[in-house]
Amino acid sequence: RGRKQRARNGRMPAMGNLYGYLYVKGKGEGRGIRIPDTDKTNTVNNVFAWYVKEGLSLESIQKRLYALGVPSPNGKPYWHASTILRLLSNLSYTGQTVTKWTFGGNEEVIEVPGATPALIDRQTFDAAQERMRLNREDAKRRGKRDYLLRGMVFCACGRRMVGASPGGRRSYRCTGCNWNPDSHCERTIVADNLEHAVWEKIKAVFTDPQLIKTQMEQRFGDIQGAAELEVQIKTIDARLKALAQGEGAIARKLRLGELSEDVAGKELRQGQQDRAALEREKTTLIGQLEGVKRFADLDIDTLCHNALTNLEAPTPEIKRKALQAFGTRITVDGKEVRVSIAFPVEPIPESSFELQPL
Repeated sequence: RGRKQRARNGRMPAMGNLYGYLYVKGKGEGRGIRIPDTDKTNTVNNVFAWYVKEGLSLESIQKRLYALGVPSPNGKPYWHASTILRLLSNLSYTGQTVTKWTFGGNEEVIEVPGATPALIDRQTFDAAQERMRLNREDAKRRGKRDYLLRGMVFCACGRRMVGASPGGRRSYRCTGCNWNPDSHCERTIVADNLEHAVWEKIKAVFTDPQLIKTQMEQRFGDIQGAAELEVQIKTIDARLKALAQGEGAIARKLRLGELSEDVAGKELRQGQQDRAALEREKTTLIGQLEGVKRFADLDIDTLCHNALTNLEAPTPEIKRKALQAFGTRITVDGKEVRVSIAFPVEPIPESSFELQPL
């Protein structure tokens, strides 16, 4: 009830981080809202303009952002197409913020008035949605070929390899040259050969439970105990709480006119950077803590046996789900193919084999 009322009062009921804005966290007056981040608002406007007015494809927008040196929301030098799609699909950029609750099968949508200043006019936003709709329909009509390892294959140059069918033959092609015009990595590998070899390699891992045991023992042998990890996590929580209090002080000064928006924005950005670093550290510690606790009574032999039994004659859909569940990553480097998986809670070192490229 309290979160719903908070939304009706024009404040975000939960974390409101969104590219192009700074989120003023808290429950008091002038908090729980977004304010424009002047360092990023131009990028938001440009992406919509390139997509709607210039008609650029997602790949062309990726190239332009990379060429301009605009870092992605997570600070990387290149943007993923999915990130651009999420930006183009977010209604909040029009100034309309909504939140949803589902209870007993019923969904309630509540608008949060004034929580997000508009960066894009509604006409431009609607034009972007229409173009995306037409693109989706066109993609269905094209009936793309299926690729078992889509999203999992990477070139040695560091870029993802995508499905392609030159001359009607399924293959995986490196996209490295899409990003850097000075790099002409055009590595291509036959899809059928790669998919068969990778699947056999994955199955082979489960025939050697001792390998998994050894690697996990090495992994957890140097990690401190659960009690020490819990102390570190509590320390980080205290620092995060102090950051939240600092954000509250900045919000009060901004409301009282004691700070300009530029100064407040700089301080909030620094606070968000500190918060992100602490949250990353906390996530790592929590992962280690969970791993230590689970490894204490993990039955590797049974897990391997069950995996092999369930994967004796899998359908393509089951194969893909298994590969995704095991965090499979394939790296193609000339004739060498390196495969790494995460089973059941920690990575197993890469294994390699040779496969003749196309």
